[in-house]
Amino acid sequence: MMPRRSLFEKLEAKIERWVNWKNITYILYVVSIILAAGIFDVIVHNRPPILSVGSIYPGFEAQTSSEMALVAFSYTVGSIGLFLIYISGKKYSRSRFAQTLLIAGSSACLLALILLMTIYSIKLGG
Repeated sequence: MMPRRSLFEKLEAKIERWVNWKNITYILYVVSIILAAGIFDVIVHNRPPILSVGSIYPGFEAQTSSEMALVAFSYTVGSIGLFLIYISGKKYSRSRFAQTLLIAGSSACLLALILLMTIYSIKLGG
């Protein structure tokens, strides 16, 4: 008969099964997107999600949490677009699917760039 394992041993076994390089890569990706979007400024200054001037504060001295979410979303869309462009030439060379991936990735990058430039122009006050 097998001896009973403690709660700590069960938890340790579950963590060992879950932790692998693929999961660590995903976690680091999400953490880096959130850090680049400006989570520390939002946490330190504790501003509301939407101010009286809107969800994007005009000026570089402040950032709302909804603005941070928009920037994180656009970073995510842009990085997914870059990934689609990368795999279009790496895995599917000389096919119609590669062309579709290239167009989709370029469109995602362009969409992210337009969104970031719009946020930047609002921050400039224009």
